[in-house]
Amino acid sequence: MRNILLLASVFTSINLSAQLNITQLGYLDYQALHSTGLSNLWGYVDEFGNEYAIVGAQNGISIVDVTNPATPTEVFYYPGSNSIWREVKTYNNYAYITTEASDGMVIINLNPLPGTITTGDVSIFNGPASDPWISEHSLFIDEATGVMFVHGTDRGNGGAILYDLNSSPTNPNEIGDFDDYYVHDSYSRGDTLYACHINNGFVSFTDVSTPSSISYMAANQNTPMNFSHNCWLSDDGKYLFTTDEVSGAWIGAYDISDFTDIKEVDRIRNSETSGSIPHNTYWLNNYIVTSYYRDGVTIHDVTDPSNMIQVGNFDTTPLSGDGFNGAWGVYPFLPSGNLLVSDIELGLFILGPTYVRACYLDGNVKDATTLANLNGVHVELLTTADFDDSDLAGNYSTGHGIPGTYDVVYSKPGYYNDTVTVTLVSATTVTQNVLLQPLPTFSYSGNVISSAGSSPVAGAQVLVENGTYSYTATTDASGNFVINPFAIDTTNDVFEVTIGMWGYETYCQTGVIIDGTNGPLNITLDPGYYDDFTLDFGWTEAATSSTGVWVRREPFGTMSGSFLANPEVDVTGDCSNKCFVTGNENNTSVGADDVDAGSVTLISPTFSTTGMTDPYVSFYLWYRNTGGFGSPNDTITISIYDGTLKVGEKVHINNLAEHNWIPRSFQLSDYTSATTGLHIEIKAQDYNPGHIVEAGVDLFRVTDGNAFVSTEENKVVNENVMVYPNPASETINIVCLDQEIATVDMVDMSGKLIMRKTVNAINTSLDISLFTTGVYTVRVISQTGKTTMHKIIKR
Repeated sequence: MRNILLLASVFTSINLSAQLNITQLGYLDYQALHSTGLSNLWGYVDEFGNEYAIVGAQNGISIVDVTNPATPTEVFYYPGSNSIWREVKTYNNYAYITTEASDGMVIINLNPLPGTITTGDVSIFNGPASDPWISEHSLFIDEATGVMFVHGTDRGNGGAILYDLNSSPTNPNEIGDFDDYYVHDSYSRGDTLYACHINNGFVSFTDVSTPSSISYMAANQNTPMNFSHNCWLSDDGKYLFTTDEVSGAWIGAYDISDFTDIKEVDRIRNSETSGSIPHNTYWLNNYIVTSYYRDGVTIHDVTDPSNMIQVGNFDTTPLSGDGFNGAWGVYPFLPSGNLLVSDIELGLFILGPTYVRACYLDGNVKDATTLANLNGVHVELLTTADFDDSDLAGNYSTGHGIPGTYDVVYSKPGYYNDTVTVTLVSATTVTQNVLLQPLPTFSYSGNVISSAGSSPVAGAQVLVENGTYSYTATTDASGNFVINPFAIDTTNDVFEVTIGMWGYETYCQTGVIIDGTNGPLNITLDPGYYDDFTLDFGWTEAATSSTGVWVRREPFGTMSGSFLANPEVDVTGDCSNKCFVTGNENNTSVGADDVDAGSVTLISPTFSTTGMTDPYVSFYLWYRNTGGFGSPNDTITISIYDGTLKVGEKVHINNLAEHNWIPRSFQLSDYTSATTGLHIEIKAQDYNPGHIVEAGVDLFRVTDGNAFVSTEENKVVNENVMVYPNPASETINIVCLDQEIATVDMVDMSGKLIMRKTVNAINTSLDISLFTTGVYTVRVISQTGKTTMHKIIKR
């Protein structure tokens, strides 16, 4: 509540100026009115043409007369159990409101409007007495047929239950049930139901012409981020538009004119970098209007669904980026054309949109020397957020919402940039074809040998990359490699070189200048087992869970309460930013892609300890087990195998301190006397009832002696220290669960100590607002000398 009140005070003192072709007409403060935040809303028009907003509040339902948008007036309020979810639809002068609180469906008779509505006009519906439900997530009503689809009830799988509102507006007959999957939301027209299965990541297409026998009409269609939240159909029925409710997601457009050949024709997101989250989108007169959480409301011209262009926006909140705040819902269907927007923290906005047609730009890009079509050319309209990348045929299409003259930059690694000036006109397509000149190239070569006898290392992987270029090669039988062509780009010639192979210590070097004058690179690798997952050394994965699978990638942090569930960054001090992590493949939210109802196992390649006197296996482990109902009961199991025999395991059950990278080491003599054919398996298991299960592995080593006591920094690690949030912008919190006084150091990437504080409380906040953006190491040293290291990102 405190955060909501702070935002409300911020709103009163700032000018929300992030807007295009939309103006504010009115506002109603629900903190002042009912001390509540908002969820979704819908609109209604009475027989006299008066317009209303039916607003789902977190503690009830509000009906507001918005006929005069400058003076919105609440005409009825019905209190309910506290819930952040309320969804609203109307049919034949009745409003239907769902909630995940145990209130059932609230039905309000709107016929008395513009007169007085009383509690006598309110009914509660829980489905049939023989198979009732008391909570439900959302609903859709097909106004042409009067069929209501209720989604996400506490009955069965939470699919879609069908009711005939024509039989009775307040006690309708149940006529069908589509319960193959949980349904988060849906759209229905005539015989077809388009259902969004958020947990499964796809939209299904079903024939509901016979509600008692629902059948599939097409293959399920995955949406761009596999977290299908809502969908809406164009009036001609040829295109479906979808949202995924996750950070950095796209609005998707699909050609569904042929159910045997459904095609994604475009995807667009409001920002490439902010991580903002789209919520609900609606089609209106070849526009889609979308509530976009922290980005407010957007309008896109979809006259050409294969080239969606933003032509309007209005930001209702001072917040930005990733987060479930701001504009929850938008209603664009009032006769006046006004938009109704429910901002979660700030209240009801009445907005006046000006719908304009987009200016379009398309064309083809070729290699100026060979005239071959170039794919992956980045086409950017400077001073705008609009861009596209050319396809395999070299074609691109983009545009802008405001007519004018713009510079367009065409760029592709290995080519000189080209800038072209174009004049864009509303509802007009400008075609601009471009020939890009290739950069000069040379052959970058090298040789890799072993420090044991100077023999060539065949099959070593070579990775040369920076933020723009990425080159790979593999050494031949003589240990030689050649990268040809290697572009000479003197404006971008600083690279990181990584060379490695299973059975050797990986070589990596940053700040390598490669500008065409370089001679051969000669590298010596030391035998040993080291893997920080920069390169793919052949770890394998097995799973009985359909989600949360192990992936090798730069981790994407997801939050569970106040703590990270997935890591945001990998372990400090290795070659790259990659690790193995569960459920992180599609940048979805923590609940959508964690290990669920099964297990996922990560299996190393085999290794040998021949010649070692005291071999250890060591690595950093991330583990988070939380959420759900009851105490978390899930496990992570670390097993060492010698051939087919399981010789040891370590089961690690939930520990609240374990949302950091924690070092783990195992003395192999405790488990086996074998020296060859060894491998390790790391298994994350989710048991019933379900909880959040996330895991990560980084910086794997096999060493003669314990790697974690080989340096002063890692002599003892305190597992009872937490540092959060990560990333952080203003403050970080240091939690010492063992209640020991500690010294906290912050060290920048150069190794320079930039802050030292004494922490004498269990939970202490430190101000980092004045530090520059970047990566830092937080070192926490307890009174007894225990040390823990945390890599954090300062935004």
